Amino acid sequence: MAEKLIIVVPSYNEQVALPRTIEVLSQVLKDLAIKNKIAPDSKLMFVDDGSTDLTWKTIEDAANENVTGVKLSKNFGHQGALLAGLSAAGEEADI
Repeated sequence: MAEKLIIVVPSYNEQVALPRTIEVLSQVLKDLAIKNKIAPDSKLMFVDDGSTDLTWKTIEDAANENVTGVKLSKNFGHQGALLAGLSAAGEEADI
């Protein structure tokens, strides 16, 4: 059985780029799942690192079975956002 992958994507003020990023990375997950490289319930986890634009709304609007998000209360920096996402993902991901 293929392992569940969660790709963690730190995001700060990315409302403009996020729709395309979600589209492209979602297709990557689908392609890998079709090839049995990852489990079909693998997902993308976007971490809103205290954005001041509509990044969180964009993540909420895209949320589905393969897209999820974590919202941080303020900007903790790229590494802080990545660690928060990895911590959250580690509870349910194999890789």
